[in-house]
Amino acid sequence: MRNAGLEEAQAGIKIAGRNINNLRYVDDTTLMAESEEELKSLLMKGKVESKKVGLKLNIQKTKIMTSSPI
Repeated sequence: MRNAGLEEAQAGIKIAGRNINNLRYVDDTTLMAESEEELKSLLMKGKVESKKVGLKLNIQKTKIMTSSPI
């Protein structure tokens, strides 16, 4: 997932003036987006790039969370 093209994506949320769309730790990835469409785009980018290196998304471990603006 390191070179999954997520850094170049316009999707994400603004934190301290920077666009953040993913957080990674060991083998976990958290995707963040302002809309469902942005999230789908990030998910597809990650899925395509992961498949290139023999990884696949485990749907049983996948969770979706939403939050309201503060």
